[in-house]
Amino acid sequence: FSRRKPDDWALFDARKAKSALSDLTAQLTDGQFCECLSLSPDLFQDLAGCGIPDEARCENDRGWDVFAGQGIVEQLLLGAQQVGRLAPEWMPLEQAAVHLGCSPAQIVERIRDGRLPWVGRHLKRSGFASILVNLSGHDGGEISAEMFALSQGLTFSEILSFFRKGHSPAEIAKRETGRKDRIMLTPEQVAGFHESFVSFRRLALAHGLSWDALDQRLEGFGIAPVDGCVRIYRKSETGPLLQGVASAGI
Repeated sequence: FSRRKPDDWALFDARKAKSALSDLTAQLTDGQFCECLSLSPDLFQDLAGCGIPDEARCENDRGWDVFAGQGIVEQLLLGAQQVGRLAPEWMPLEQAAVHLGCSPAQIVERIRDGRLPWVGRHLKRSGFASILVNLSGHDGGEISAEMFALSQGLTFSEILSFFRKGHSPAEIAKRETGRKDRIMLTPEQVAGFHESFVSFRRLALAHGLSWDALDQRLEGFGIAPVDGCVRIYRKSETGPLLQGVASAGI
């Protein structure tokens, strides 16, 4: 704290303060760790059973480090959409697991490997409770073009321009400009998009890069978006940047 103004926060060197802070943030019990990171006992046991929190365990198995635990959360929320009001399509980890018939740990793994890239950050929650998943389109049914665009980090106008340029799919590209009916995508059309194209956001997520860093890499490789688009790229042209990007799923 500042001596001049006791109520003001002051900056400090995190490296120098590490030893002092470790007494407060490390060697936590299971219960303390769960409380700090908004983990229910059942969710903690499920994640621990798959080794997901292991990187937050202190040396010599002396409890848990909450900073390292929050680091796991931040990795899962990389590039997440901010969600202020919880709509029905946004589900916490445990609810998404029930919906897909799997365990919460499997949901985490699907987020990590890109099979569930549409992740949200609940602005009114913290820790693992702030992680939300949008499963629109994962039930095997159609998904609206608006929802699909959001899942890829695109605006509706961007995806509409992409369709009207005739890139994919053909039947949508032929719709008349200005028509008000809702554009729906079938699972086959979604899969067709992922087979040939990738959005800027998905590239950033796959490589853990900031948008500025990805911009520099794309420019360095001479990779440009598809004609008429700003943030959609052909997979055939992105080369090594596409390693680790799933070819299917939204």
